[in-house]
Amino acid sequence: MKDGTSCSDEDEVRAAALQAARRIASTRITNRLTAAGMTLRGDAEDITAVLLAADPADPQWGALSPYRLDWSLDVLSLISNALVERRRERIRTPDVDAVAAALNAGATWKQIGEAVGSTPAVAHGRYRQRL
Repeated sequence: MKDGTSCSDEDEVRAAALQAARRIASTRITNRLTAAGMTLRGDAEDITAVLLAADPADPQWGALSPYRLDWSLDVLSLISNALVERRRERIRTPDVDAVAAALNAGATWKQIGEAVGSTPAVAHGRYRQRL
């Protein structure tokens, strides 16, 4: 890429966001089961692994399988609410925070436009009102 990052760098950022959402959703499942008097082996990472593997031979899967759909939708909701701006709803997404940090560090709109793959005017129009 022009800016020195590689697709694998961007993939790593996306993967980290997805991993964080899965961990939070797994923690919520754990809390729900604990409140119902159930105890599970492992932590949120272990529960995530069980839900992703969906292995009927895994004893944990028997307890967790009824929660897989809710867990998947919770992950989607977390990602969507954190990273995706809805039409006519200006939220402070991570890209806006990154633009603010770049501006605070002295970046110009030309530099920001280049970093996000657009013209300075488009970058300004996209971000200025959200800062």
